[in-house]
Amino acid sequence: MNGKKNSTRDVLVFFMFLLFFIFLCVREAAVFHRVAASVFHRGAALFHIYSIFGTVNGAVQSGVNITLTDIDGKGKATLTKTTDANGNFSFMNQAKGTYWVTPSLTGYIFSPDGATITITGANVIGKAHFTAIMVTVYIKKSNIKLLKMQTKQLTAIIRPSAALNKDVMWTSSNTSVASVSSTGLVTAVAVGKTEVKVTTRDGNMISTYSVEVVSPDRLIVIIKADDLTASIGSSFMRLFNVCNLAEIPFSAGLIIETLETATARPLAFLSNLDPQEECELFIHGYTHYMKNGKTEFIGPDEKTQIATFKKILDTCHLYLKRDLSVFCAPGGHTDANTVLALDNFPSIKTVFYSPTEGNRLVIPWLLSAEYEVGKMSNHNNIIEQTKKLPTGTAAVIQLHPNVWTEKEWIEFNLLIKALKEKGAFFITPSEYAKWIERLYPPHRIYGHMKREQ
Repeated sequence: MNGKKNSTRDVLVFFMFLLFFIFLCVREAAVFHRVAASVFHRGAALFHIYSIFGTVNGAVQSGVNITLTDIDGKGKATLTKTTDANGNFSFMNQAKGTYWVTPSLTGYIFSPDGATITITGANVIGKAHFTAIMVTVYIKKSNIKLLKMQTKQLTAIIRPSAALNKDVMWTSSNTSVASVSSTGLVTAVAVGKTEVKVTTRDGNMISTYSVEVVSPDRLIVIIKADDLTASIGSSFMRLFNVCNLAEIPFSAGLIIETLETATARPLAFLSNLDPQEECELFIHGYTHYMKNGKTEFIGPDEKTQIATFKKILDTCHLYLKRDLSVFCAPGGHTDANTVLALDNFPSIKTVFYSPTEGNRLVIPWLLSAEYEVGKMSNHNNIIEQTKKLPTGTAAVIQLHPNVWTEKEWIEFNLLIKALKEKGAFFITPSEYAKWIERLYPPHRIYGHMKREQ
């Protein structure tokens, strides 16, 4: 009789455990905080309960999709959960095996991007803790001015760099003012204002860029600063900061030989200069040798000058990882052999002052800010000179800030302010060259750009 009662009791106990287990499977009750548990009958485990827990923190916690993939089951996704308000998630009652846990949410990447969890015996091996990082897109500056018919390449910067989907879409709110290509090339069509927008392909992140197109019927200013060495002295940095504060680009002549002895930090700075928005470096000779009116480009034969240009470009490639497309010989002095030598280097597209022909634009010397090297004239005198220039003229303002006194710095700041107030348009040499080529057919460019002094 007692045996029968015990048997009935055992059956009832078994069914009570079974019902409790089914309840756990259906509700995934939060009362289980251990990663593994067992149901026993008479000292023997009837079945095991395995659970995988994890967290997401960082830029977002709640609403992150977590996918549990059964690797042993040939990669079939078995379950997807969503993190709670505290970033927690769990997968209850999993069988023995190996699983891949991956978080995902539009506009975010995760570190790590996934985790391997192995269930073996009564152990759950591995951690499923993730940090969410927001993916952002931006353009360096929030607004630009363009001359009518000018083009400018914009670059969308995706952060963090580890973001997998870096595809973006470009749009213009008023294409009759400025259009934008699928790669971010803006073309100024007519005077006016528009907004260029870059949107990540998933549509989650947007950055807007204000574009104003202005008439070319104004003074166009190219700031040309000599003589920069790769050691980057305080005078160059001061010029860089003054121009950046005024939101105007400038160009600086680099003595190429100095790259060979420069340390890593200035080389990185020079390599990362934005030639459109900040400072465009131009070739100012390899050694900048000047003696008795002679330079590397006055006297040597064509073959020697070809070798000089090759050495210049090879050095730029080695230390700056790019070409420089603008050239100005020391003192602006070249000879016929320089013209012939340049024909071998199509990447050098623009030159200052040299009376060269071919597929290069010559930028004439129409204005000097210095009566002599390092001695800047009164800014009011320079403004008076600009009034005598034809509209649409590119006035090259040549500077040697490395020998300026404080007086010259004061005059330069006043000059920049006065030119901006009068509506001058500041541009770099290569950007000016690209604009001129759009305005004039190649056979007309050189007659239009005759040298004046």
